[in-house]
Amino acid sequence: REVHFWFATGGAGFCLSRRLAEKMAPWASGSRFEQTSAKIRLPDDCTVGFIVEERLGVSMVHSSLFHSHLENLLLISHSSVPQQVTLSYGMFENKLNSIEFKGSFSKEDDPSRFKSVHCALYPLTSWCP
Repeated sequence: REVHFWFATGGAGFCLSRRLAEKMAPWASGSRFEQTSAKIRLPDDCTVGFIVEERLGVSMVHSSLFHSHLENLLLISHSSVPQQVTLSYGMFENKLNSIEFKGSFSKEDDPSRFKSVHCALYPLTSWCP
């Protein structure tokens, strides 16, 4: 039958409360998660959304603070980076898709910009310039 649910994109990440994770156990503990995924014929992140919304009736909440390589990461402003929960990078349309972040490392030395973000947030790290 047809069902509608949000999926929890694994690329950007997602958060589940301990209580919700415990309620997911009948469909997700041990080998049951693989079985649930195979039964609905969807990948793991979709299976999480299916269990949460379809089986448990809990609405997933979208947060704009989780970022996947599937979105245009250039749209994330430099000033908002410290508030973000997750960042990503990857290739999109044969171009590197990463945040634009001015830092101490060149784009060649830090194509993901993760080292630059780390050093901006934690400047006393021993390997930060």
